[in-house]
Amino acid sequence: MSQSVITVLIIDDSEADREMLRRFLSAGPQTFRIFETDSCAEAWELCKKKRPDCLLLDYHLPDLDGLDFLTSLSKDENLNFLPVLMMTGQGDAAIAAEAFKIGAADYLIKGKITEEGIHRAVTKAVEKSLLLRTMERQRIEVARSQAELEQFAHTASHDLQAPVRRILKFLELLQQEMDGRLSDRAQDYLNRTRRAALYMRQFTHDLLHYSLVGGNEQPFEPVNLNEVVKTVLGQLEVAIANTHAQIEVDDLPTVPGNRTFLEHLFQNLIGNALKFYRDEPLVVRVSAIR
Repeated sequence: MSQSVITVLIIDDSEADREMLRRFLSAGPQTFRIFETDSCAEAWELCKKKRPDCLLLDYHLPDLDGLDFLTSLSKDENLNFLPVLMMTGQGDAAIAAEAFKIGAADYLIKGKITEEGIHRAVTKAVEKSLLLRTMERQRIEVARSQAELEQFAHTASHDLQAPVRRILKFLELLQQEMDGRLSDRAQDYLNRTRRAALYMRQFTHDLLHYSLVGGNEQPFEPVNLNEVVKTVLGQLEVAIANTHAQIEVDDLPTVPGNRTFLEHLFQNLIGNALKFYRDEPLVVRVSAIR
C-alpha cells in the first residue's frame, strides 16, 4: 500500500490500551493520524466529522456494546464501508463470529496485538475497504448504464413499430390494387419486401420484449439453425449476388434459443464475411461441431 496518511479512530475506555495502540501505530514506516475516544457517542460524531479510514473498536464500552455500535455503522449508508477491527481483552469465538457476521474487517485479542500485527491488520482492512468501495461504485455505474440501455432499447423498438406497420399496410394495399396485374418478378419483389418488413416487425417486437422483461427471463425454444440460415441467406441475397460469393452450409443442429436473435446473429456473421474478404473468390462456409 502507498505511504499516504491513514486516519485511525481508537474507541476504547482503557487509557492504557489506547496508549499501547498509539505507540504501536506511531512506529514503523506507515504514517497514521490517530484520534481516540472512550465512548461510542463521541465516536459516532468523530466518524461523521473526521471520516477516519479505519476504526479500532473495543467490545466492552461504558455506553454501548461494541457489536451494537458496529451494527449501527453497517446500517448507515455513509459509514457502512468503514473498516472496523473489533478488539477484546480475552478471545471469544462467539463474539468474533458475530462481529464478522455484522461486517467487522478483523478481530483482535489485545494481549496478542503486536506492532507489526496492528500495522498489517489496519493497512489490509483499509485496502479491502477501498476495493469494496470501488466495486460498489462500479456496480452502481453498471446498473445505471444497464437502465439507460434498456430504456434506449424500449424507445427505439417502440418507435420502429409504427413505420413498420405502415409499410405492411401499404404493401397490402398495393397487393390488392395490383392483384393479377403484376409480373412474376414484380410479385416476387413484393413478397420479398413483405418478408423483410415482417422480419423487422418481429425483431422490434422481440427487442421491446427483451427490454421489458430482461434477457435472463427470455424463454428459450428449440430453433432449427438450418431454417435460420436459409432465412438469413434470403435477407442477404443482394450482398451475395454483388460479391459473387459461394455459400456452403453443412447440416446444422437444432439448439435452444431465441429464433429472432439467432437470425440476427447469423446475419451479422455472414454479413461480415461478405464485407471483409480478399481478392480471391469468396467462399463462406457455415458448419457446426459439437
